[in-house]
Amino acid sequence: MRFFTYRNSTLFGAFTKMTERWLLILIPAVILLLFGLVCSSSEKKQSGPLEDPAYAGWKVYNWERVKIIYPPDHPQESVFQSVAAGYIRARDQVSAALNMPVPMDTITVIYYSGFGQGQEMTGRSYPFVKDGIIHFWLPSYFGVTFMQWMIPKWVPREPQFPFLKHGLIALFDYSGQDYHGGTIGYRERNEFVPLDSLAADTTINSDTERLQSGEAASFDAFVLSTYGPGTFRHLYTTPLPFRQFVSDSLGMTVDDLQKQWLEYAEANMSPQSQRAVDSLRQAGN
Repeated sequence: MRFFTYRNSTLFGAFTKMTERWLLILIPAVILLLFGLVCSSSEKKQSGPLEDPAYAGWKVYNWERVKIIYPPDHPQESVFQSVAAGYIRARDQVSAALNMPVPMDTITVIYYSGFGQGQEMTGRSYPFVKDGIIHFWLPSYFGVTFMQWMIPKWVPREPQFPFLKHGLIALFDYSGQDYHGGTIGYRERNEFVPLDSLAADTTINSDTERLQSGEAASFDAFVLSTYGPGTFRHLYTTPLPFRQFVSDSLGMTVDDLQKQWLEYAEANMSPQSQRAVDSLRQAGN
């Protein structure tokens, strides 16, 4: 049986031509609609703080891959290039220290005019990072929030041992503090927190203290220098108990590791810290 007679073929041809005409109209319309949806989605993704009415009238300073959003008449406006260059140097230094690819994301900083404005507008007592944006104000060490931005690009999940993360934040806070000397000083004053206690500490907070986090900075520097960034990353991401990791991966006890760390800290503290430690020891004799 023939399914298509000549008449049916003619009707089918006419229908096909009509369909083609509709397609010529509909296809461009669909493409324009899809393009509009993509652009709309892109705009939503690119929406930032300047769309928040709270930041109406704020200025933007761009330098390399740093964007600084700031209020008019900001007291540090004249040195923003140095500030931006500092972020780029920190990015490169930390990437090298952790042996990670250099993040090429734009570093976006909302730079408030000072503590009063920062606290009033954010409700926070300390600078912070939210949704990949650094909220910063003085007086604060810029490295703290920079590391809060940087660490998730190295390891996106929280470590089992929080002191390792807070140690990194303190180590690269760019405060100029000698955390090796501070650690030895804590030991001489009987304030030292042993390594096994440090590993179990969940109260450590690099925003508010520099005892545990200062010791942690010294320890992190020791592991990175002595065992390398690969071992440090394994420690940072391990699901194993601390003692088991030290035993299985380093072949020693926690006490042995602590002894190595303190020897490293004493050998690498600054001359000024060495004099302060000598004074403590003389006073104790």
